Amino acid sequence: MTTSKTVSNTTSQYAGRQKFYDFRWVIKFPVLLFRLLPIAVCEMVWSLSVLSRGRLGILLRYCIAKKLARSCGDCVYFGHNVTIRYWDRLHIGSNVSIHTNSWIDAYGFVTIGDNVAIAHNTSVISTNHGWGVESIPIKENPCSASPIVIDDDVWIGCGCRILAGVRIGGRSVIGAGAVVANDIPAHSLALGIPAKVVRSI
Repeated sequence: MTTSKTVSNTTSQYAGRQKFYDFRWVIKFPVLLFRLLPIAVCEMVWSLSVLSRGRLGILLRYCIAKKLARSCGDCVYFGHNVTIRYWDRLHIGSNVSIHTNSWIDAYGFVTIGDNVAIAHNTSVISTNHGWGVESIPIKENPCSASPIVIDDDVWIGCGCRILAGVRIGGRSVIGAGAVVANDIPAHSLALGIPAKVVRSI
């Protein structure tokens, strides 16, 4: 039963990628159109498109990402209700999926490599809130920013928190619910709060 579901899911993902490449020449036209639009208009359309689960919403989000992101590769999927802050500091590779309710704050710069899957309800946060100035409330203390790098071929499970200044090495898996506060070497399975490497893969 599990094997059947796994094969079905893999086939579905492959079919989606195949459709992208089959219709790549058609997709180029709306991408070019959105590149001509003002940033404010694209941001407004994004706000509306995140409510859509259908193919039109997926297409709109991809076209907007090609316009707003510092760089964005081919075949990038954004699920509905994905929030992106500071697009101009976000690099996204090809064949990337960012699923429902995920949040990416790229103020400190975020780089996502090729063949990366970010499951639903995950946060990628490139800032840290300070508390060192006692004369003002903690919420008004300054923030610091540090880049996040997610290398190629990484799978991030649902509900993870990727914190500022970390690098996740290539071909790694971050288990569901993990909080990544330190670098994860390549070819690792990391679990827990804070995330720790439990074995090599």
